[in-house]
Amino acid sequence: NIMKPIFHDGEVFISTVVVGSVKWKVHVKDGKASLEELWRTQQLDNHHGGVILVNGNLYGSSTARNKNLLVCLDWRTGRIKYMDMCVGKVSLTYADGMLYALSIDGVMGLVQPTPFGHKLVSYFKIPKGGKGKSWAHPVVCGGRLYIRHGEFLYAYSLK
Repeated sequence: NIMKPIFHDGEVFISTVVVGSVKWKVHVKDGKASLEELWRTQQLDNHHGGVILVNGNLYGSSTARNKNLLVCLDWRTGRIKYMDMCVGKVSLTYADGMLYALSIDGVMGLVQPTPFGHKLVSYFKIPKGGKGKSWAHPVVCGGRLYIRHGEFLYAYSLK
């Protein structure tokens, strides 16, 4: 699996194409760790784009079961809050209250997330260059948005 697990408040979350999404409680006693499954869902089956935890909600791109929809799950229960189109199957990062969503087809979307839906604030197509799909996660650092596609690196001022 490509996704980095999310660890928060003694719980760990993963999402994969095959398994879907699972959250466990981590118990540690006498130096030994064990897991207690808290919930599991097939509705978010993240492939490569990662999942972001924001204000008690998980945001990620579904792959096979919900064909590239942006999915919002409740962190506590795993219940779906919404599923909706974004800019396609995306890799995500979060900064300054916004999701930065890069589709595998090279469309960069700025998304305002809420637990009730999301607003696509703006989007653009990255310049031609690089081969294949856009798999890398966008990066926000120092007032700039960085997007890598193949051997190309694009930098955009967010000011």
